[in-house]
Amino acid sequence: MISENYFKRIDALLNTAVTEEEEELKRIASVIAEKLDNDGLLYTFGCGHSQLLAEEVFYRAGGLVRIAPMLDVALSLREGAVKSTECEDLRGYGELILDNYPICEKDCLLIISNSGSSQVVLDLCKEARKRGVTTIALTSSCYKGELARIAEYHIDNRVPEGDATIDPGIGTKMGAISGIVNGFILHWLSMEIAIKLNKPEVWMSSHIENGKEHNQQYIAEYRHRIKHL
Repeated sequence: MISENYFKRIDALLNTAVTEEEEELKRIASVIAEKLDNDGLLYTFGCGHSQLLAEEVFYRAGGLVRIAPMLDVALSLREGAVKSTECEDLRGYGELILDNYPICEKDCLLIISNSGSSQVVLDLCKEARKRGVTTIALTSSCYKGELARIAEYHIDNRVPEGDATIDPGIGTKMGAISGIVNGFILHWLSMEIAIKLNKPEVWMSSHIENGKEHNQQYIAEYRHRIKHL
């Protein structure tokens, strides 16, 4: 019963995302594809568990090659989960993060944040716009965060406030849903971008025949541009 209820919540939210966001997501895909066709990169950023999503589409089998994550250790869970939450509200930290990457006006920046309200994502978005970078926010309208308003484009994942979705019978909600929904949206967006590119570049698994050889051409071409490659 728990699995059935959880699945129903996931299925309903994914169906809503596809129905309500398809037109806007395709429009955003066209904007990003145009940038990539003109030698740009798609940067991804998130804090805490959203940083895992910024990594989810990076160097991924079946994923776009020209995705460059911004991975800040202080904002990850690797060196302290509580510390990462506190660092999210440091004023000016977003600008420092941008200074660590060669991002410029020919690039796009996709910021993943369910609440869209932490100081670092707001500062990052504002500073990126000042530098001429095209900004996209992936947030939930349930939080009414400012990020959705200050980014040039917005994808609404509609994840419920608090993220947890069902009570398995213990008196409190569990079953977080944002990772599943955001992962779906990000891979969907990647495919929509790919079909609009003049020359789609896609990673293959290194564990299948000719996979490493296929990837090596892209590693040689982009390793100097994509910091974490």
